[in-house]
Amino acid sequence: CVHDGKPFMGMPTIKSGALVLTEQGPNILESTAKAGISDDDEIYFAFYKDLVNEDWNDLLEAAVTVCERLGVKILVVDTLTAFAELHGSDENLSGEIIARMKPVLSAARVHGLHVSILHHTGKDGEIRGSSALYKDPDAIWVLGRPPGDHGPNVRALRGRGRHDAINTSFNIALEDAGYVLLGTNNQIEHAKAENMLLEEIPVGFENARRRTEVVPLVKEETGVGDGTVQRALEALVAQGVVKQQKLKAPGSPAVLWKPE
Repeated sequence: CVHDGKPFMGMPTIKSGALVLTEQGPNILESTAKAGISDDDEIYFAFYKDLVNEDWNDLLEAAVTVCERLGVKILVVDTLTAFAELHGSDENLSGEIIARMKPVLSAARVHGLHVSILHHTGKDGEIRGSSALYKDPDAIWVLGRPPGDHGPNVRALRGRGRHDAINTSFNIALEDAGYVLLGTNNQIEHAKAENMLLEEIPVGFENARRRTEVVPLVKEETGVGDGTVQRALEALVAQGVVKQQKLKAPGSPAVLWKPE
């Protein structure tokens, strides 16, 4: 999308090529093929196996020179640990991280490149290592699996940064046609509960089902929390899509049905 200057998930892009330093091997070709990247797309790859003996500072300086020579404005480092030689506990030491980020800041602020640094998260889903990693980036996106029951092609993005629009969370799905913005996890859970409620609630008062029967069933079938199911039901009732009435019976049970 960036190479063609086309919107990505509804967001505008600035047309540019890219230089990607990657620790991936030949398996990167599977990803590039899925993304529709071809040889003429001005997305250039430099592989770890060819750069393993390069000093980090020298490597970034050379990468900047190559970007300027190729006329590309995006530099990607995948991953920081592999190329910046962060060994053992180095990534937990703020001094080590600050030193590794210095040539990155030079590439971005002196040479005007967009620099994306990929780094791993820990088991808790948070960025691994020293909090100094949070100090310099304009935007940080944490990619992981969303909570709840979602398809294998769905991921959650959590953002934090200097701009309000970045401080948000939402889910994305990789479909055959590309990435699709699904919305926040709460929105997805709410929609899932609504859809199941509409399936389980019958048409017509004569077929009405008890609320105490429907809500636990929807909760069990969708894996959505009780509070979300209750809110989704109240929204459907407020919209008039579902009708609710208390019966004149012991305990005044509420029944649910969809109008004709």
